[in-house]
Amino acid sequence: MKTSITGIIKHVELIEVNELNLQFIYGTVESDRLGRWQPGNWMVSSPIERIDAENLLVHTLNSLYKVDVLPSSISLTAEQFLLVRQGISPSFILR
Repeated sequence: MKTSITGIIKHVELIEVNELNLQFIYGTVESDRLGRWQPGNWMVSSPIERIDAENLLVHTLNSLYKVDVLPSSISLTAEQFLLVRQGISPSFILR
């Protein structure tokens, strides 16, 4: 079964929340087939289930994202990640 891409995300940051043992992507939406975000909006994915690094694809439970880059992950605490979910950029938190 071939899954179609649900969103294209640019300027991706890979977030690792060690205490939850989960990873997420944060980035800028280029397109979202499901209409959840407008182009130019920032987004945070649901937990990542699988990453296809060769094809720059990130799989979550219900979505498949095409990303422009897969950077090294940044580690955040659960508390810091909640700030990201509220709209604060990870780079601002890690200053």
